Amino acid sequence: MWKTHNSSSKSLKPGPRYTQLDWSTSNKLITSRSELQRLTASQISQDLQCARDDATTQILWTTQNTQSNLSCHVEELKLWKNKMANSIAQVDQEISLLEQVKASAETWLQEKTLYRQVLGECMTLRDGRLAGDLVYDHVEEQLAREVQLCDDIKQLVQQRITEVLEHQRTVKEMRSQLLTDQKYKEDAINLNSQCLTLDLQSPSIGYRYQISNIAKGILTYEQWIAYCQNLKKSAERVVLDSSYFRNNLQHSHAELINALKAQRIATEFSFRKRLDELSRAKDALEWEKQQMMEAVNELQAEMQKVESQILSCGSGERLAQTRLDILGQRLNYEPCLGQPNIEILQETKSLCRNTFTLKKKLLLSQKTLDAMYSNLFNLDNAVKEKTRSIGIDQKCQEIRQRLLGLFRMPAIPVDQADS
Repeated sequence: MWKTHNSSSKSLKPGPRYTQLDWSTSNKLITSRSELQRLTASQISQDLQCARDDATTQILWTTQNTQSNLSCHVEELKLWKNKMANSIAQVDQEISLLEQVKASAETWLQEKTLYRQVLGECMTLRDGRLAGDLVYDHVEEQLAREVQLCDDIKQLVQQRITEVLEHQRTVKEMRSQLLTDQKYKEDAINLNSQCLTLDLQSPSIGYRYQISNIAKGILTYEQWIAYCQNLKKSAERVVLDSSYFRNNLQHSHAELINALKAQRIATEFSFRKRLDELSRAKDALEWEKQQMMEAVNELQAEMQKVESQILSCGSGERLAQTRLDILGQRLNYEPCLGQPNIEILQETKSLCRNTFTLKKKLLLSQKTLDAMYSNLFNLDNAVKEKTRSIGIDQKCQEIRQRLLGLFRMPAIPVDQADS
């Protein structure tokens, strides 16, 4: 190896001397090493150029893929946002329909309350019947059934209103979830769109994100898709359940109306039948009253004749007794029991006996007349009772005419496909 000696080394001890061969070998070694380094540098330069080209290509493809993925994700977010918007529209429509159902059910409940009041008024009126007609008849039985059915319907409708409120709460909770998800998707669209607008010349770019620092709880793409699908299916299921509930409610209300209408018809038939019975009973009593009055008048006329006969007998008896008294005034042997005297005595006895018999018959007739007057009074009261009962039942029929407007079908919206 050759070493250079500067001026400061003159005072030092000279180094060893090399041969010419060593000198040539050293030059060749230096040259070879330089050529090897140049070849290595050239190879490295080519590798760097290839790496730079690969990096440029990779960056270009990565950037394009990122742009494409961001664009696709934005479109996917918009698609899911539109799906959620459709679900929100369906949920809003279902909420509106449930509000209509609730309003209709509440109106129907008020109508059934009025219906119950009418039935109660009819029962109160019928309690005002007089003693002879205050009976538990078939009208009372049918009214009691109608009242019980009306009370059951009111209780059932109140329960249905509670169920409507529960469905409303469920649908509104689903609407809140859908609105929140739609808002998050709108924010995600804005953020992904913001990423699309960034490039190398954007002033806001910088080293801000640690690749290894992945937030805990972040979803995978498959989990995100599953969440979106499950949310949409949940909304569809809630709307479908609510739709089934509305349809079932419509059918149940129709059945209740038919049952109540059938019971109303049965009660009306009982009223007509009872009025017919009362009218026939009243006619029979009035006829009996008329016959009784005619019998009373006939008996009174006969009793007046008997009284006249008694007065006539009394006059005849006074005449006979006067004759006997005059004949008793005869003197000496003249007062004898002759045929005239015997006939007058027989006449007197006959008149006394007839008077006694007629008075006895007259007393018996008076008792019979008193009994007939008492019966006539009872007949008159019975006619008044029947008249009052007929008036009460006719009044009930007039009151029940108000029920005809309470049998309309409640306006419960149903799905045409299911109805």
